[in-house]
Amino acid sequence: MTWNSGAPARRIAIALAASAALIAPVAAFAPAANAAGTADPVLAAGSTRAAVSLTAPTAAPYGAQITLSGVLWRYGTQTKIAGSKVTLQRSLRGKNVWGSLASVNTAINGTYKFTVTQTVAYDYRAYYAGNATYTTAVSAVKYPVVMQKVLLDSVKTVSYDTGVLRGTGRVYPATANKRVYLQRYNPTTKAWGNIASKTTSGNTFSIDAKVGASTGQYRLSVPVTVPYGAGVSAARTLSHYVWRDLFKKPALGSGGSTGSNWEVINDAGEYFGAADADELGNVWVDLNTAGCTRYESVIGNFSTEQLGFRMLNGSTALRALTIAAGVDDVTPTEADVVGTFNGATKVRLEFTDIGSQDFLLAMIYGRVLCAS
Repeated sequence: MTWNSGAPARRIAIALAASAALIAPVAAFAPAANAAGTADPVLAAGSTRAAVSLTAPTAAPYGAQITLSGVLWRYGTQTKIAGSKVTLQRSLRGKNVWGSLASVNTAINGTYKFTVTQTVAYDYRAYYAGNATYTTAVSAVKYPVVMQKVLLDSVKTVSYDTGVLRGTGRVYPATANKRVYLQRYNPTTKAWGNIASKTTSGNTFSIDAKVGASTGQYRLSVPVTVPYGAGVSAARTLSHYVWRDLFKKPALGSGGSTGSNWEVINDAGEYFGAADADELGNVWVDLNTAGCTRYESVIGNFSTEQLGFRMLNGSTALRALTIAAGVDDVTPTEADVVGTFNGATKVRLEFTDIGSQDFLLAMIYGRVLCAS
């Protein structure tokens, strides 16, 4: 028979490997590949049981730094294990495929900590390889929810006429077809409500909403977008100014000389104030201008003699002018009256007949710019 020197050697090697597999102890934990792609070394595990804990915040916004910490100790005792390496491992959320992220030695009281940045949704655990005295130990898994980061960069009025306001912001991370909501706080119900929304696939966006004149708080909100948690921005306060008819809100009071009269006419949603009085008479009306900054109005003098007009803040005249006589009671002389209220929360409009040949007849219409 021809002797093959290589064959018996291979058979012996295979037999030895099989025998070793039968008698080798089963490792308590098979270490995962580390960041460099190589396996962590398996240390000789002793017989004294060790335990390691891991604590983490329940949630933090995208991009925030969080601290994961814990303690390594002798199981069932108060004895802490100092100066031993603990490795922080992570896996994509729910995948259970672990890789080593970083290692640190425990302090004299057995504590350790790591700092990580919230980006991808990861599960975390702490791994202790053991030594000649202590066994391998693995902590419970912790999942700090990665909340979407939402920033409300600005909220402002973009149209005083239509009442449209615009919120601009950013959201991280960007995902396709993400729904973002612009919300306003209701102080009565003490709850946030959606007033507009937009689907966006980028980081930056703007949302328009048509709302009434008001001063309120606004914020942006995004719902859960798996695997990321919901997110809300910090709130911003906006005084939202919108033009409204001068007499849409009821007058605080009105009066004048004997035989005077004041009334408001609603002509298909457009409001006109009408003043009339006897010769040398006057008519006044008080308006609530709280929350209002500007006014634009037109006065028509339908009487055939001069008309005096004043806008008063208490005893201070904000405006005073004389309007020439009208041609007749259907062809008025008109005057534009435009300006600011200078912080006045109540103003008086006063119409006075100048002359004794005719009665006072005037009409006024206009609008005020208000946030209430």
